[in-house]
Amino acid sequence: MVSTGLDKRHGNTDDPLFRQYWEHASALRNWFVVYGLGGIALCLTEAEAVAGFSPLRKSTVTGGFMLTVIAQVLLAFVNKWTHWSAHWGAKSKEYKETHRYKFAMELSNRIWIDFTLDLISLLSALIAIATLVATLATVPQNLIEPHLVGQ
Repeated sequence: MVSTGLDKRHGNTDDPLFRQYWEHASALRNWFVVYGLGGIALCLTEAEAVAGFSPLRKSTVTGGFMLTVIAQVLLAFVNKWTHWSAHWGAKSKEYKETHRYKFAMELSNRIWIDFTLDLISLLSALIAIATLVATLATVPQNLIEPHLVGQ
């Protein structure tokens, strides 16, 4: 199992539900970002892999993977900011009275933000993958592997 660094970021929390949530959230975000960036890299650097794709299909695949990554980076930013505010609010009574702190705590109580951005990531990744697979299945083999022409 990969360490998520939970103890360093959140102290030795005794809340097993939060620990489980944090491990799953970190794993999901890592998968979305890594595969999203990998999909974009494939489309932009491997011309042969996408040789038979129409411009629309290339855009669908690249855009789907890009939206996946953007949604997860946005979610990471929101979660980082709200956790920093909670941490600083626990240390500073003055900060706890600010509108920034109160706004951050309101955001942290809105699970729909996490759910919505994760759903956007999932759907956009699935659309990109489905388009990629469907297109590869219909592209003539000699476009994918031009060195096999004439064999």
